[in-house]
Amino acid sequence: MRSQLVDELDKNTMGPNGQAGSPYKEARNQYAGDLDVMDSLRAGRETFPKLTADDVRQYEWRSSIIARAMHSARAWQRVSSSRSLR
Repeated sequence: MRSQLVDELDKNTMGPNGQAGSPYKEARNQYAGDLDVMDSLRAGRETFPKLTADDVRQYEWRSSIIARAMHSARAWQRVSSSRSLR
């Protein structure tokens, strides 16, 4: 029921002739992103005091692997885009 209502609001707040850019949808997406950040902060405040030193080390290890993977992906994107400019 809720998703049908949201879909209907999105449709009825579109620009003229069905153009994309529902202000309702944009506001909802912005609020959802802000809410995710607030939920993460709250979870961190509640969880962090309960972590052991081993838990923190495990988190740091996983985070560094993710950071390296993201760095590699960005580097690959730069190389790929510079090749397409030639």
